Amino acid sequence: MKWTEEDIEILTENYLEYGPQWCADVLDRTYGSVRHKASKLGLSRKEAFEKEQEMLKKLNKYLENTGVLSNGSTETFRMPPQELDILW
Repeated sequence: MKWTEEDIEILTENYLEYGPQWCADVLDRTYGSVRHKASKLGLSRKEAFEKEQEMLKKLNKYLENTGVLSNGSTETFRMPPQELDILW
């Protein structure tokens, strides 16, 4: 099945956040097909994961500095990536 412009738009807008399985389900394509097309488009979940980790580090530092988390605490703040965007 040929990729339409709409399919590619859905993939590029959602792949990094929701992953290949979600995109495959929405686009009614196989997991492998979605991974292959994402790769050809230069989409990398690794980069998204690294960006998310960096954002969480910044958020944890902010929470430590404001006293929400005590310094030296082993606690970490976790938030789904789609909610992190509202903070920046």
